[in-house]
Amino acid sequence: MKIYPVIGSVLLVLVLSGCGLFGESKKAIVVKKPVEIPVVEMVSLIHYTPVDTLSPILEQAKIEKKAVFIDFYTTWCMPCRMMDETVFRDEDLADYMNKNILSLKVNAEMGNGINLRTIYDVKAYPTMVFLDGNGNELARKEGSCSTTDFKKMAKTAVWKIKSAQ
Repeated sequence: MKIYPVIGSVLLVLVLSGCGLFGESKKAIVVKKPVEIPVVEMVSLIHYTPVDTLSPILEQAKIEKKAVFIDFYTTWCMPCRMMDETVFRDEDLADYMNKNILSLKVNAEMGNGINLRTIYDVKAYPTMVFLDGNGNELARKEGSCSTTDFKKMAKTAVWKIKSAQ
């Protein structure tokens, strides 16, 4: 008989329309979208070298006898943004960094940043690493820090470079 397709169609309509057989009220399905954090571009006082690979900056560091600073960050990292908005905008720190250190800002989730993140075993953000011209670590800090603590770390890295000459 042809009654089964009719019953099946009626049941399908009831189920799809949200009507329950036991008097349940309709419930809306709410799909929450992830909250997007707006990216605010900060004008840094620290001069970051615009390269995608580390080797040119290491070669330059050898020539100029300077340390290398790598700021590993991600776009979703709030402590990274805090460092950009406060510590890296300090004029005295920026002057010291720009005179004595070659700086590189690396998005650890894009491009060559993924490789550099692996090479330098970055597991938290921000991670700030100071290197010599051969790529050897002089100092490292995982997580945010104060301007004073960061400047001490930068001065230690520069002292290690100068004392090795």
